[in-house]
Amino acid sequence: MVHVSPHKAGAVPAIELTGATKRFRTPSGTLHTAVRDLDLTVAPGEFVAVVGPTGCGKSTTLTLVSGLEEPTEGEVKVHGEHVDGINPHVGFVFQQDAVFPWRTVLSNVMAGPRFRGVPKAEARERARDWLARVGLSAFEDPSIDSLDVRARRARLVGWHSSRDRVGFALRRRRIVSGSAVDRL
Repeated sequence: MVHVSPHKAGAVPAIELTGATKRFRTPSGTLHTAVRDLDLTVAPGEFVAVVGPTGCGKSTTLTLVSGLEEPTEGEVKVHGEHVDGINPHVGFVFQQDAVFPWRTVLSNVMAGPRFRGVPKAEARERARDWLARVGLSAFEDPSIDSLDVRARRARLVGWHSSRDRVGFALRRRRIVSGSAVDRL
């Protein structure tokens, strides 16, 4: 059991896992316990790094906090509210770059807000704003996979570096989880 207490007395924790356990069924049908009886409390404004060897449950813990997975046992809360599905206030930064190669650059940037239920017109406006901020406005229409946009794709992939993705999530004042943080 691991326990980290908040430093601000009386504050509602930003993240709270209580007795969180996550088991997965293996291809052979046996159960694998990725996280067992985890108690973790993170105070608002506190920076916490989850460190450990491969396979110890770091990414699983982060998927529980983000709502991508549900605990087999125990409870997960973000800002005092039970995590029930994907939380729009939690940014998850994947270890690998995650783009949809069949979509345009603009459509890729719109994807996150659209998945969170932002209306299409508003998502397009936000995406165009972010493309302008990073100097990619001229490249919003080409497909990521187009052969004639190799240089543009290289520039876009560079923009999608771990550091930039974490920075983007932080600018949105979101709780950030993801294994890409270890590459910063």
